[in-house]
Amino acid sequence: MRGCCTINLTKRGVFIMAAQPITVPFVSFRPMERELDADLRAAFARVLDNSWYIEGKEDAAFEAAFADYCGAEYLPLIHIPDPTRPH
Repeated sequence: MRGCCTINLTKRGVFIMAAQPITVPFVSFRPMERELDADLRAAFARVLDNSWYIEGKEDAAFEAAFADYCGAEYLPLIHIPDPTRPH
């Protein structure tokens, strides 16, 4: 799709501007939230109980499961800069 958008790379990240306005339909996630509620609450509780929010067991388990899902040996680190903090 040539000419569909403009990509701007800045210090704050990558911004994609559509050439034409895009309408995004509203989607309710309530059915999915109800289905996953018990699993999500259990995962939140494990993280809170361990007080290990970054690079903990849950993070490692997610990375391994997601890499497996993607058919990769490992996942590359992707850093998304915080636009509210100076670089």
